[in-house]
Amino acid sequence: MRKLAIVVLILALFAAPIFALDFGLQYSKQLEGFEKDLFGVTVRMFEEKFLGVDVALLVPSMTNYTNPLENLMYLASHNESVDSAELLPYLRINLKLKPLWLYVGVAPVLDFSFPLDTWGDRQFDINLRSPFVGAAKAGIQLNLFILGAYAEVGTFFNTDFDTYDLRANLGAVINF
Repeated sequence: MRKLAIVVLILALFAAPIFALDFGLQYSKQLEGFEKDLFGVTVRMFEEKFLGVDVALLVPSMTNYTNPLENLMYLASHNESVDSAELLPYLRINLKLKPLWLYVGVAPVLDFSFPLDTWGDRQFDINLRSPFVGAAKAGIQLNLFILGAYAEVGTFFNTDFDTYDLRANLGAVINF
């Protein structure tokens, strides 16, 4: 997991001069369903255009702690125990109201799993989250100088557009 985070950071730093990127951390709280915490990184591109991109990589909490900070500290000290992650590459429609951005987005949900096999080696598998094929969200981001903060609500949906797993997302970003 640490290697993946380093790769995302390096890609963001190389892409920053070419694209207007925000790079940051995200905390997600499931409000229904499993009601678990998720932590991750996000790379967001707003530019001055109507369309934007947001790629979030989230890891579920491995504890039942109620305090998100305790969960994050536990995850940081036990990152070798992570065996799954979600990748959400959102396509967004943006509305710029300086210094605010309003947006809505949709994304396919890609699940990564890397459990241990019988010899203790990590296996790697990627698939669409079943039975949910996508995610939708709406949010607002406040940008002040090179810092930004955002709040979002989102949900997953299936092929019949039935929704499940309402989430609230909070994040902080650095604007390049």
